[in-house]
Amino acid sequence: MLKIKISAPHVHGSACGCEHMEEEQKPNPWAICTAQVGREDKEKYEDCVLGVKEKHGIKKEEKEMKITKKQLKQIIQEEIDAVMSELEEKKEEDWIQGAEEDIEKRGTEGVCTGEKFGSESCPPGSKRYNLAKTFRKMAKDRKAKE
Repeated sequence: MLKIKISAPHVHGSACGCEHMEEEQKPNPWAICTAQVGREDKEKYEDCVLGVKEKHGIKKEEKEMKITKKQLKQIIQEEIDAVMSELEEKKEEDWIQGAEEDIEKRGTEGVCTGEKFGSESCPPGSKRYNLAKTFRKMAKDRKAKE
């Protein structure tokens, strides 16, 4: 079992519901300072909040959250899966732009078009042939939608 410490401010007020607060109620430093100095001057406001906290002994409490290795692995795996799916979607969206840029850069535009499709310069099963086949299918699908 792993222990993760979460540090969070714990201010005691009427809505706190903490058992240890029954004997004494501690003030809300943010409410006090908002009323006394306002929030316009952030530095003055923060100094006030820190002063009230110090005066009344209000400190950050660390709360422990217990988590098993299995739960941690599951959380991490979910995050990795989410990132990977975003990258995969991006990759799927941009593959055609990359292919077109490569064709333009190499100067191979038109090598697998018309009569050249399936010829010596574009043999069946080659990458060029398969890409041309994909482009033809896309064009056919586009025309069918119109």
